[in-house]
Amino acid sequence: MEEKIILLTHGDWGKALKSSVEMILGKADFVSAVALTPEMLLAEFRQAVEAAILAEVKKAQEKHVLLHITLMTDVFGGTPTNVAAVIAKEREDCAISVITGLNCPLLIEACTQISFGGELDIKKVLASCQSSIFDVMEKITGK
Repeated sequence: MEEKIILLTHGDWGKALKSSVEMILGKADFVSAVALTPEMLLAEFRQAVEAAILAEVKKAQEKHVLLHITLMTDVFGGTPTNVAAVIAKEREDCAISVITGLNCPLLIEACTQISFGGELDIKKVLASCQSSIFDVMEKITGK
């Protein structure tokens, strides 16, 4: 099974996040990003997401491998998440998961799993990343 991650975000934050993660981990060719820009209509954004998915499906078909795509979105209830959920329910040519709450530790954990293990365990990614948000000063001072 081939794993791909597509970041769906408001603005170019997904592209910038991918670049930052690659600074830490190295190249992550299995990650791409689709930005929702202010001038885009809902239908245009959905079309851009569908095109990104279709490109990955075609590559997997050429290699004769099964494909799992994880759509990572920035905000629950936002357009990227809503579009991702609708597409994930409708598509039948590949397995699609949707995770929201995108942040750097989440993407690092997912990329690490794919790079070193070949597959993505979403439950482990979520469990690992839920502990990545905390008050730093409280943690280091105990106050």
